[in-house]
This record gives sequence, C-alpha cells and structure tokens, in this order.
Amino acid sequence: MKRTVMIAALVLGVFITALNGSAAARKPAAGFIDGNTLFERCNAMAGFAGTGPGDVVIGSCMGYILGIADVMSTGAAVRNYKACFPPKAQFLQIRDAVMADLKKFPKFRKLPAAQLVAAAFAFAYPC
Repeated sequence: MKRTVMIAALVLGVFITALNGSAAARKPAAGFIDGNTLFERCNAMAGFAGTGPGDVVIGSCMGYILGIADVMSTGAAVRNYKACFPPKAQFLQIRDAVMADLKKFPKFRKLPAAQLVAAAFAFAYPC
C-alpha cells in the first residue's frame, strides 16, 4: 500500500513538473482585445442614455477599464506599469484618462488594450 502511494506521488510530481516546464515555454498571450476595439466600445458610451444591446458594449468598456484599475489599485503592476489612483477617483475620470491617450496616440491602438490602459493610468496617476 505504501509503495503504491509513493509511486502515485512520484508520477504526480513528474506530471506537474512536465506541465510547469511546458507552460514556461509558451509565449504570453498578446491580449484578448486591442486598443481599437476598446476605443470603439468606449466611444459607444458617449451620448448613450438607454437600455438594450448597447448596454453590453458599454458594460464591456466599463468592465475592462475597471478591472485593470482594480488590479493596479492594489499596487500590482500590469504590463510593468504601476499607478496610484486618488482616493475618490470616479469611473468617468479614469475612463477619460484612457480615452485621451487612445485619441492622442491612434497608431498604438493595435497594441493589447491591457497595455494601453495600464500605460494611460501610469502616466495619468503616477506613484
């Protein structure tokens, strides 16, 4: 019985080591959406005052930006960028910081949205 448990533990250990090795060899994902997609989704917020299919687009803009802001507000870096938000920062303020950069630098919109949002936060809210 002990021998069976030891062999099972050994096999499991080899399996986990193999998984970790193959994961380290993989390239990191470029991102789920790029800056162009985020820019379009956030632009849909301008002047929208109703309910319906547009809510999903608006929600994806809000959720994306707030998700990155939430991570960065803990002190964690996103794509090597850090930001220090003011204590009472509002969503529209942080969205405006992102949108200002996306408008100002359209040639970078092909990059991953996470990188662009994190960079906008780092420059707008430096630590």
